[in-house]
Amino acid sequence: MNLRPVVVFGLLVTATAVFAHHTDTPHRSDALAMIKRLGGTVDGTPVTKVDLHKSAVTDKDLALLAAFPKLRKLNLSDTRVTDAGLKHLEKLTELRVLLISKTGVTPEGLAHLQTVLPHVTFNEN
Repeated sequence: MNLRPVVVFGLLVTATAVFAHHTDTPHRSDALAMIKRLGGTVDGTPVTKVDLHKSAVTDKDLALLAAFPKLRKLNLSDTRVTDAGLKHLEKLTELRVLLISKTGVTPEGLAHLQTVLPHVTFNEN
């Protein structure tokens, strides 16, 4: 019985899984650096609160927040975030409060996020 193909396949699968995990999940240090660069703040260990209000945060920047799976409160008020940025928040299943007043987020974007994360409350003054 030749086990070599099985071993090689097993190694390829393992390497692919490790690589996929590495590229799909942002590093905590990258997310913290982005928040610091934008003048935002974080609270908690693990991080449970991120405040980016009145910052230059972009929709693309929000992808880095996946590094904080325990995030419960996020303040994006008075930023240029749009519905496109909300898509990056869909994996934050612990999120409970999202402050988004004075943003480019539409009622349709909020409605979609509410279906994905039904426990989130919004402050959209």
